[in-house]
This record gives sequence, C-alpha cells and structure tokens, in this order.
Amino acid sequence: MRTNLFYIALYIALFFVDQILKNVITAIVPPETVHTIFPFFAVTNILNKDMAFGVVFSFPFLLFFYIVVVMFISVGLFLMWRTYRNVLFRSSVICILAGGMSNIIDRMRFGGVRDVFSLQGITIFNIADTWILLGILCAAYSVVIIDKAKDKKAS
Repeated sequence: MRTNLFYIALYIALFFVDQILKNVITAIVPPETVHTIFPFFAVTNILNKDMAFGVVFSFPFLLFFYIVVVMFISVGLFLMWRTYRNVLFRSSVICILAGGMSNIIDRMRFGGVRDVFSLQGITIFNIADTWILLGILCAAYSVVIIDKAKDKKAS
C-alpha cells in the first residue's frame, strides 16, 4: 500500500509541476515570443497544434490515430507494470503517464500543447515532454540493462 501511495504522489507531483510551470510562463511571456536566457536556451509561449515530431493534425484521421496509439501505449505500459516490479521501471511508467496526461489535458483545453522552453534551433518543448523522454530512457535502461544483469547473475 505504501508503494502505491508513492507512485500516486509521484504522478500528482509530476503532473502539477508541468501544469503550474506552463501556467506561470504563459501568464508572463506573451504568445509567440521567445526570451533568450542563454545563447542556446530560451523561454517561450508557443501553442503547438501538431503532434510529436512535427506531424500535423490537419486530417481528422490523424487525431483518431493519435488517440488509438496513446491507448495502446497506455495498455502496454500497464501490462509491463505487472511484469517489471523494480522501482526505476515503475517510476519511469509514472513519468510517461504524467507527462502524457498533462499534454493531453493541454490539447483538450487549448487545442494544442503549450510549449514553454526552447533549445535554440533544435526543439521547443515543455516539462511534460521531458518527463516522457526521461521515462522512456529510464524504462529502457531498466528493462535492457538491469534485467540483463539479473539474467547473467541467475545463470
């Protein structure tokens, strides 16, 4: 029960950190502007109506496809949750789900995802995107590296 509370608290914290940060930055920074902090990093206020990696939502079937893919990924993560019981993997799943839900809420409320950070000339993103990327990397590490090491020790 205690571990479940940990994962619930982690999910809520990650979700609200992203939402609060987006709300604060979009309240301060005017829409469609970029404020350079460092030569490579900026704070911005962009409403991204596209999907990941610049795929556009110009056709209704793409939105349907997006929803179906998100549902399959979520089901797959929950199935893997039951298989992999280590804290790193489970925390990774929470990162992916919290970041994904935060971006879905944005898409439903604003018609797009609010991106508030920019790596100049490379990408525009938000904290939810960072949670998702961090979750994917840690889950892959957990499944590939840690489980391989356990298998070697067992044999």
